[in-house]
Amino acid sequence: MSKSLLFRALAGADVRNIRRDPLLIWMLCLPPALAVAFRLLLPWLRDLLLQRWLFDLAPYFPLIASGLLLIPAMIGGVITGFMLLDERDEGVWSAVAVTPISLARWLGYRLALPVAVGTILAIATYPLAGVAPLRIVDLVAISIVASLLAPITALFLAVFAENKVSGFAMIKILNAVNLLPIMSWFVEPPLRWVGAAIPSYWPMRMVWNAASGQGYIGEAAAGLAVSAVVVTLLARRFEHLTHR
Repeated sequence: MSKSLLFRALAGADVRNIRRDPLLIWMLCLPPALAVAFRLLLPWLRDLLLQRWLFDLAPYFPLIASGLLLIPAMIGGVITGFMLLDERDEGVWSAVAVTPISLARWLGYRLALPVAVGTILAIATYPLAGVAPLRIVDLVAISIVASLLAPITALFLAVFAENKVSGFAMIKILNAVNLLPIMSWFVEPPLRWVGAAIPSYWPMRMVWNAASGQGYIGEAAAGLAVSAVVVTLLARRFEHLTHR
């Protein structure tokens, strides 16, 4: 079997596995559902806060939007991470060694899939929210950088979770860490740069800059670099586990 046919077979198997698991289907439906909920509830919440406490939520819409844009990538990573855990329990990691593709190529496929899913989901669902609208070129660029959270999430679960139960606990930790850069919205430099080592910091800053009409080339480059370092470290740990 050629490598292209093998990857096609893997993709078909992944689709079947997702379709058979209600939890994974629910996760895929979560980003558009949240986007619609934001579109319906945020205007009502803004009016409520203005009427009761004279507090305008609108200036904080880019902050809210930056968190919303991370969700598709995080979900794509969780789905892939759970699939990796299932494959570990089924002995797939060891079996890959006797297939026509190397473990590195197989892992590359595994990690490319959530990046693609996260990017497409973000581009498709973000406009539904109607929060801090972005130009399509900005949305695509930010979605690509944000999508690198997917392989980070997937590898983190595969490397550190013993099973899906402990995986759910780790998801809570990951979500908390990914949302920590929100705090940098409220502080000035140099404190603003404290979260720079967290991969989610950079796509968030890209959203804030784009929403205010500023450039984000430096933030995009930094985001790609930080994510690449984290993915490399986790991938090495993953390969170490498969050769034990």
